Amino acid sequence: QVTAGVMSPDGRLLVTTSTDGTGRVWDLRSGGLVTDLIGHTNRVLGAAFSRDGSVVATWSDDRTVRLWHPERGRALGALAGHGDAVTAASFNALGDAVLSTSADGRARLWRPFDNRLRLLADLGGPPEIAAFSRDGRVAAVAVGDTVSVLDAATGRRLARLGTGHVDGLHISADGSHVAVSAGLAVT
Repeated sequence: QVTAGVMSPDGRLLVTTSTDGTGRVWDLRSGGLVTDLIGHTNRVLGAAFSRDGSVVATWSDDRTVRLWHPERGRALGALAGHGDAVTAASFNALGDAVLSTSADGRARLWRPFDNRLRLLADLGGPPEIAAFSRDGRVAAVAVGDTVSVLDAATGRRLARLGTGHVDGLHISADGSHVAVSAGLAVT
């Protein structure tokens, strides 16, 4: 069963994730399978592309985020350190940092290509959605009906927004505004 799908920034590829522990990359022009992403040991819950489309991240109940070359299916790395299922992940604009959230209640900031990991915030509950500002300086993480806006360098909480159940997050390019879709309302 498919759990999620995400389109590449150039619109050529679609990555689907599945309960069978795999991701699959599809060519949207031909409809054909490009490659399988095999390496997770449990359900794969979602995927995200880097802004330039050169890397795709998948996350799983196996407590990891895995990075892949999307057209070759080659594993580029595994980010392990969460204590429970990973619930979301996103790249910063440069593609050199990944923000992940987990059912363990923590948000982690990874510098995957030089193996640096930092606990960004202990949020006291399982985060559901995470996003970076385009400049990478601000991160927003949704836990239940609250969004925490964080300084991505220090983890310091800049703001806390009570919104109702959060369905989506977007941060303005300069990090000065956060748009939250919560049910039928936008805050």
